[in-house]
Amino acid sequence: MFHLGGSEFPRTTDQLIAAITQGAAQLFTLPTSGAIMKIDGGNYPGFSAVKIDLTGARAAADRLPPEPKGVGPSQPGVFAARLEVGAHPLYIRQAAVDLALTAANANFVYDRDSTGAPILSLADASDGHVTLSIRKPDLDALVLSAAKDAAVKPGVQILEMNLTLNQIDSRSIALDVRVKAKKLFLTTTVTLRGKLKIDDTLNASASDLTVAGEGVLGEMAAGMIRPKLQEIDGKSYPLTALSLGQVRLHDLQIQTGETIRVTAAFGG
Repeated sequence: MFHLGGSEFPRTTDQLIAAITQGAAQLFTLPTSGAIMKIDGGNYPGFSAVKIDLTGARAAADRLPPEPKGVGPSQPGVFAARLEVGAHPLYIRQAAVDLALTAANANFVYDRDSTGAPILSLADASDGHVTLSIRKPDLDALVLSAAKDAAVKPGVQILEMNLTLNQIDSRSIALDVRVKAKKLFLTTTVTLRGKLKIDDTLNASASDLTVAGEGVLGEMAAGMIRPKLQEIDGKSYPLTALSLGQVRLHDLQIQTGETIRVTAAFGG
């Protein structure tokens, strides 16, 4: 669930706070004021309440942090009767993303990822809920920013971008992206379409991706984009650096509108 700083597993409360803070600092630019982690009640390794606040943290969209996935063997970690993880908001580039997670009886184990770095993984919990949301204007700005970055190398100027989302079912949405672009003295419109589905581990996968362009320049642009779409079609990407470890989600729902919201429950 969390990347940990250092090379060894924490053995005290202070070491735990330092390790989680250092791990977060490797993935995000953290606010300069205030601690991100607060522990109330109990003694290591069992606590009454653990709260982690990532409000104001920033991540670059082109280097989203990897999922903290353990390869085992794991060993006993820490316990929190009440767990809260929030970001109101955190930022991907300039886009504000709101994250809220709560759980009771959260039991963690220590593990290591494929590089040998220590992580803290959620083994089980009860009455867990997670919500991830982003306002449509922020999502538009994020997609536009990514498109402009991708267009720099071929010398294309992105003039406008329009993103339309339509609900397919509780876990899937249809995407329609129309981009107006200019190269030298020629202007064209390129349209990308596809589907986005979110699974029980908060990973998003794109499918049925197509691209078409208007006119000669549009078809040239579509021809350059098409291989990139083929590379990502069917692949999964994490929506957040917050992995739920061994816990799986249920009752997952996507809601589109002025705010795009993903909600789910987990634990017994």
